[in-house]
Amino acid sequence: MTYTTEELDKIEKKYCEIDSALRAQNDDQKLGLVRKALNKAMEIYDGYEHINEKKFIFKSLDIASISVIEMGLGAATAISVLLIDAIKSGDLSLHSLAQDYGKTVHSIIEGLLKVDKIDISHLFEQKNIAEEEEEELDEFEIQERKKIQKRALRKNRIKTDKVTEQAEIYVNMLSSIAVDVRVALIKLANQLDRIRNYLYLTEEKQISLAHETSHIYTPMAHKLGLYKIKTDFEETTMKIFEPSMYSFITLKLKETKDARDEFIKAFMLPFAEDLANRGFICEVKGRAKSIYSIWKKMQKQNVAFEKVSDLFAIRVILKNKFESTKEEKEACWQVYSMVTNVYPPDPRRLRDWISNPKSSGYESLHTTVDVEADKCVEVQIRTERMDEVAETGSAAHWKYKEVKGDEKGDQWVSKLREILQAPTADRWDNTFIYSNQNYIYVFTPKGDIKRLPKGATVLDFAYLIHSRIGDQCVGAKINNKVVQIKHKLSNGDKVEIQTSKNQQPKREWLLIAASQQARLKIQQTLRQLEYKQIDLGRDLVKSAYEKFIATYPQTKLELADKTLKQLMKNFSCDKSLTFYGKVSEGEIVLDGVFEKLFLPKKRDESVEGLLNELKNLITLPTLSKSTDYLTIDSNLSKVMYTLAKCCNPLPGDSIFGFVKVAKGTAIHRDDCPNAPEMREKYPYRIVQAIWAEKTKPFLAHIRITGSDPLGILGRMVDVISKELKISIIGMRMNTIENNRFDGEFTLRLFSKIKLDLVFDRLKEINNIGDVMLIKTEVINN
Repeated sequence: MTYTTEELDKIEKKYCEIDSALRAQNDDQKLGLVRKALNKAMEIYDGYEHINEKKFIFKSLDIASISVIEMGLGAATAISVLLIDAIKSGDLSLHSLAQDYGKTVHSIIEGLLKVDKIDISHLFEQKNIAEEEEEELDEFEIQERKKIQKRALRKNRIKTDKVTEQAEIYVNMLSSIAVDVRVALIKLANQLDRIRNYLYLTEEKQISLAHETSHIYTPMAHKLGLYKIKTDFEETTMKIFEPSMYSFITLKLKETKDARDEFIKAFMLPFAEDLANRGFICEVKGRAKSIYSIWKKMQKQNVAFEKVSDLFAIRVILKNKFESTKEEKEACWQVYSMVTNVYPPDPRRLRDWISNPKSSGYESLHTTVDVEADKCVEVQIRTERMDEVAETGSAAHWKYKEVKGDEKGDQWVSKLREILQAPTADRWDNTFIYSNQNYIYVFTPKGDIKRLPKGATVLDFAYLIHSRIGDQCVGAKINNKVVQIKHKLSNGDKVEIQTSKNQQPKREWLLIAASQQARLKIQQTLRQLEYKQIDLGRDLVKSAYEKFIATYPQTKLELADKTLKQLMKNFSCDKSLTFYGKVSEGEIVLDGVFEKLFLPKKRDESVEGLLNELKNLITLPTLSKSTDYLTIDSNLSKVMYTLAKCCNPLPGDSIFGFVKVAKGTAIHRDDCPNAPEMREKYPYRIVQAIWAEKTKPFLAHIRITGSDPLGILGRMVDVISKELKISIIGMRMNTIENNRFDGEFTLRLFSKIKLDLVFDRLKEINNIGDVMLIKTEVINN
């Protein structure tokens, strides 16, 4: 190796600090593996240099030190931090890692590799003046422009709303992708090491790093209750954004330190003897606000440093040993009584978090007392145990400050805090974070993160971007590979939507979209398209009417409701919108229809004419020339037919027609019990028949069983009525034992294909046990 003696000494010193911290956590069983990982890292990173011109190994050791010493993480974390870059460079494989260091280390590094693929640094990039622009400016103008730009950057002028939104999504994405809790904490440790070395970066990179830290990692540390790390983040970013103010407040705090110490001594004198007489062992100290907090106070209150009223608080910590929490509470209230007997309290500022601890576990008595004229001070009274919980961060400072978090991420954060509060390294064994499996996170071509429900498709992503993009979507490129609109997305996919102006939504898209948002937008566009078709249908009907009136003005026919009803009846349409829609789509052709319905009919009363009229009643129906089949369609106007009650044929069954004298054609199933006799005695009256794609409706009675009837009923109705657009004629639900239900639905359908689709979609719903057909019946009117 090429390490100098001085470097080896520093490495050994750093390792000894980590080693001591692990032993203090009772995590010394794996110390040999930590040493082994260090030796391997030193060998691999030999010759590598970090941004601060130190050997690369020191960067890994610094992050390991933060993780173990400042966060209290264990040996597996230290090993993972030391070796993660060796895995990235390809000098080590994940397979060998699991064999040499165990499954836990393998899991942590695997999670780190997944999370490192997430990159939203583009949100925080600070762009300098373009080179081509510089060529058009003289040197003075360039320098002036740079000064203006620096002032703007110092004032934190970035797209705050978008950055805040993306930062929140990033934190939630961590909970979805990462499996082991230590992955998120190592990311915090890595960021802390980066910002501590900010001086080695260019000014633009410093500002970008500060923005990234303040928008993502500071709130994350705040939520986790890692107060010291949060303060480190805040104060270092302040050094970058406001270096002069940071130096000013630091100097002022140093100048006033002696005065604060004297104030604390004077404050305690009036009741110090009383405390000792009552047997209380107390430690009294002042807790100065962080420099960043003081700066924020000065900004919020618009006052100078000297006018900030609560630069520090006095903390009274009882170090006695107590047998119970009841004794602890009584002792704190006794001290409170002694303090307020000397100094008048402000009752409005009393905070009793001993009787009613915060949800985070924080316990303390807070009050504000008048020490002298126009001078107040906050006093915090707690036991040593309470102080330890509050100071270590496990009290979740974000709850302590009453800051509301995102509910979707709260379980994840709570799990992390719960683990941080555990006393030994054993807390990390087989412990995983809350993973939000209901969502996935994908990237736009520009790198923005978008959240979608699990199972989302390309179509869902397109509609999430914009309704117009969704309406015109024809596919996408995912990670540079072309896929169809129904392709399901995965965490971390980079999605580029492909569109065509000729594309428009189709009804089957409702079965492809997984998100409610996309379905609603598809339904909205489909309705708009239907309205356009209906308007076109109206125009076509009006045009046919005007043509008829121009030819036969003597009829004096008006295009009124009565006329429209006759037209609809001729084509077996119940609703005017349906009629207009079919006209616009070409399913109904109006050529000659007005003449047929509204011109007077002349009857041929000759013998030959009457015989022909009678003959027509028993003549076989005209068959399709292309198929030689009678097509059973609800729009047939020349063929009168009925569905035989002896076998109850349904759309989709194999059928034939039997011509009856003066009563049209009866439609039977091929396996009808009467079919053999009809074929044998009356073969000349048998007509081959098939169902048209659109036929008369029929009723289907289906039975559904499952669990949780209260929560599942709405979902079933949505699937049948809203998504599949099927009319529900009747419904019955019975609750049986063990919170199970037995229900029946009566549906109005037009084909067995749609009925099969109902079965398939209902079976996809969670907690549905079985779906079965009870019976069907044709609607004859």
